[in-house]
Amino acid sequence: MSVLRFAVPLSVALTMLASCSNDCPVVNCPASFVGFEVRPNIGVPLTTVTATLSGPATVTFDCGPYNYDAMATGCFSASGVGSGNYTLTVMASGFQTASVDATVTESHGCCPSATLQPSTVTLVALTPG
Repeated sequence: MSVLRFAVPLSVALTMLASCSNDCPVVNCPASFVGFEVRPNIGVPLTTVTATLSGPATVTFDCGPYNYDAMATGCFSASGVGSGNYTLTVMASGFQTASVDATVTESHGCCPSATLQPSTVTLVALTPG
């Protein structure tokens, strides 16, 4: 008799759990990150690129060369960045600092993610004076 008192509530609970409408399987999501590409306006590779996103939060990006394109640099941050309007500041040796308006948009699917616009920033080379 004691087995039935335990088994019936357990089976009801499991049935209710199984009938929940959850479209997402249980997964281990990678860390949500935002990123963008930096390109020079001339045919000179970028070195020592630094980038910061300022606004509702401040985020410093890790920047480094892409393996597939010697002229491009990728900047990424695994820090949680909330939706909102920001200023994206990008610097590199031998180039003018670029400060552009940027927008972060979050999506909330099975694995949350965020996108950053613009997705590409072009740096203008300093001209010798």
